[in-house]
Amino acid sequence: MELEFNDDLEVLVLNISYQKHIITLSRYKMKRAVIYNLSVFLALLTGAFAAEVSLSPAVILPDGQEFKTWEAPLKFSRTYYVDQRHNKAADNNPGTADLPFRTLNRAAQVLQPGERVVVAAGIYRERVAPARGGAGPDRMISYEAAPSAEVILSGSEVLPTNWAPSKLAGQDDIKSAWMTTLPAELFADENPFAEINLTGQQFCLGRQRQRDLPA
Repeated sequence: MELEFNDDLEVLVLNISYQKHIITLSRYKMKRAVIYNLSVFLALLTGAFAAEVSLSPAVILPDGQEFKTWEAPLKFSRTYYVDQRHNKAADNNPGTADLPFRTLNRAAQVLQPGERVVVAAGIYRERVAPARGGAGPDRMISYEAAPSAEVILSGSEVLPTNWAPSKLAGQDDIKSAWMTTLPAELFADENPFAEINLTGQQFCLGRQRQRDLPA
């Protein structure tokens, strides 16, 4: 650590070095009465550097050195597991590594502040609606992919029906347009494609009849 002062106790240059890390603060204005506060500031700053920790898994920089962080590693009071490919996976399981949940949303319903869920590889086609959030920086809820696992959360479904060229009654096929029948089980609440459609002419006719009604 190096400090350079002028006659007015104005810090011209402040160099702090720790394991090849250098911080330089120039023209740091202070008076005699706050020298103690500056020393506290320096103690906190250098203390943060001393808290360097490795990431898990470790991250190696292009020059071969390991990248480390100064943030305190998160700690969780409980870990749940989701693995749809596990032969014993079920949402009525306790969510352990041996008896994991099948869906992410099941974990999202039971997770409490300070807990996390580790998700195994797979494509999870579902809607996730967390029941609650974290309660602070030290009591967050974490959703994590298992180490080296590729996890995809998708709102789409795989249609079991076949596609065919789209056509209107009495007309030729429409090029570059395709149609299929959507199974009713895809829509738990309401099927928007089953709504009655009105043509522009029918809509205008309805408005005209409404205006013709007696007041």
